[in-house]
Amino acid sequence: MFLFKENIYFMADPMQIETYILRSKRSVNAIIKTLEWIRLRDQRVSDFQEKVTKIIQYIRSIDKKISEPPSFTKGETLPEFTSDDQMFINLVKTFVFTPKNSQSGLEAHLSAILKPLKLYERDFDRECAIQFLKEIGIWAPWENLAVYEETTKLSGHGISKEADKDQEEIINLATNLLDSQPFDTSKNVTSTPASSILIKTEEFLGENDFYPHDICEDIRHDFGDLPVYTIDDPTAHELDDGISIERVNNSSGTESVWVHIHVADPSTYIHPGHKLAKVAHSRVQTVYFPERNYSMLPSYLSKKMFSLGVDGKTRGNYVITFSLRIGDDASLLEYKIRPSIIRNIKILYYDDVDKFLSWDSFSKFKKEIDFVYKQIHYHPHKISLPNNEYKPLPLSGQQDLKDLQKIANIHLKNRGQKGSFNLSLTQGNAALSPFPLYKTQPDTQYPIIFTGLPTIQVNLDKFNYSPARMMVAEFMIMAGRVASIFCSERKIPIIFRTQPKNDEVLSILSNIDEDIKVVPITTMLKIRSLVQPTKTTVEPGPHFSMGITEGYSKVTSPLRRYSDLVVHWQIKASLLNGRLPFSKDELVNNIPYITYFEKEIRRSQTKSNKFWILNLIDRLKANGNLPEITGTIIEEFDKGDRTALIREFGIQGKVIKSTGQIGDIINLKHIMANFQRLS
Repeated sequence: MFLFKENIYFMADPMQIETYILRSKRSVNAIIKTLEWIRLRDQRVSDFQEKVTKIIQYIRSIDKKISEPPSFTKGETLPEFTSDDQMFINLVKTFVFTPKNSQSGLEAHLSAILKPLKLYERDFDRECAIQFLKEIGIWAPWENLAVYEETTKLSGHGISKEADKDQEEIINLATNLLDSQPFDTSKNVTSTPASSILIKTEEFLGENDFYPHDICEDIRHDFGDLPVYTIDDPTAHELDDGISIERVNNSSGTESVWVHIHVADPSTYIHPGHKLAKVAHSRVQTVYFPERNYSMLPSYLSKKMFSLGVDGKTRGNYVITFSLRIGDDASLLEYKIRPSIIRNIKILYYDDVDKFLSWDSFSKFKKEIDFVYKQIHYHPHKISLPNNEYKPLPLSGQQDLKDLQKIANIHLKNRGQKGSFNLSLTQGNAALSPFPLYKTQPDTQYPIIFTGLPTIQVNLDKFNYSPARMMVAEFMIMAGRVASIFCSERKIPIIFRTQPKNDEVLSILSNIDEDIKVVPITTMLKIRSLVQPTKTTVEPGPHFSMGITEGYSKVTSPLRRYSDLVVHWQIKASLLNGRLPFSKDELVNNIPYITYFEKEIRRSQTKSNKFWILNLIDRLKANGNLPEITGTIIEEFDKGDRTALIREFGIQGKVIKSTGQIGDIINLKHIMANFQRLS
């Protein structure tokens, strides 16, 4: 009861039931002071009321130019916000960000300020408060409030001073590294013993010092002119993996085929105790929103130094390569892990590679494929893809990828027999232009006048219906298997992802007679209820829903996932016969932090994607351009309500009093975007 009465001191945790967050002393003092002004009807209140009335009336009167790209200008002819005004504004923000399950007690106080203005016909509530902040030029009309969540602590929004300071420091460090002389890949360098630098990082190197040379230069393999194929979307911001095929003639006259998965190697320069490593640990991973990304490592450092293809021909790219040979039954015949250099990088796009790969495994999904590929919705304009500046792949390269696809399909089929499956719930992906979108500044002296609108475009995810996407994903899974086996055999502690086997699910999957096990919606809920959650652990074990029995670890995205970077450091230390940077106990202690942030980031990304899709639906509906909408029922409730997947936009919604059954496709005549359910 104390928590409800003294709610200016506490805030209910939006993610955990019966858990409360203590507000900072500074925040509490500001709230108390501002509430006292309101209670006493201080002159500051009437000054603020007069000021915001003028601003709102002006902003409502201007031409919003909604058919043009977004723009912003400082409203220097409008009243200036004083430090006292900022106190009132911050109180409104506090109300907006106070979870609905917390009795904030601020609503009545703020209503006393805004109701006399007679600018809002509705009762004062959270939605009214959001509209108010947009109409006084504090937030953009299209503001995505997920960027302000305390749990993710995104930099640049005034949520976390520590995060903002870290961003400033790592940008300076990235600039220093880019200005330095890159390592020479053409000769060996004699310097401090490699293993010593790796093991005793803090003794030899400070947190702002990069490795003075490549500590793996004595064991780094040079792949020379072997083609490396990086396949991604045209909009990919960094390329962190590529694949190769190598045909080796044996002394017996037979040919062995090796697959190499090459992964960008930022650990060439960044040691485990570096400031960049510490910030990467605090962030856990890159956050992807439709309007902008929040990179784990400085984005332009990744693009200009670590991304595959950067100066590949002139100086080569440092990578860690996971190599393997598999048998016809997908058994692992041989494997290797090596720090390496690649020089012949071919940059390709998924849709281009799809044109010459085999679609035989997808023949039963033609109807679904046609539907998915036709869905493209946008307002006000279609977003143009970047021009393809890369040379077409010669026939020899196309044959390499066709052979790689055959190997990937063997592995995929074997995983399907052991429990791997995909769900037939196609997800919508929102994209924005311009990208990145202007970031609203946390402290604004003058109102910002926003005009125009960002373009929103929604496509459906093609993963389940694209040979190139499935092939690349399969090789990334193979790399994770190789890393897991390597570390398990050498007793190297790393972070594994495991999930126990379920024989009942395996029995259900055995009735799906396809190499690609796509679970129909009619059985999806049953399988979901049977399969246990994935566990993050330092003990290797099976991952049932991936069809992996010996162990799996994520290793192919060290530019955007801290746990992958940790595995790279651990593997390198082992290859150099050095002491491991991270003990088993250290990793065990880190797992709760990593899993919590992974979950929060995943939730926030999903929420942001849905926010922009709902915005597009609202716009199309307002303009009378909303296409015919259908829904697939995926869940039933007692009162006749249903949960349906809105097929054209790839998001789920509630259907009121429907008579359909699970798996039925129904027409949705009326659709309403409910933004309150996102909060």
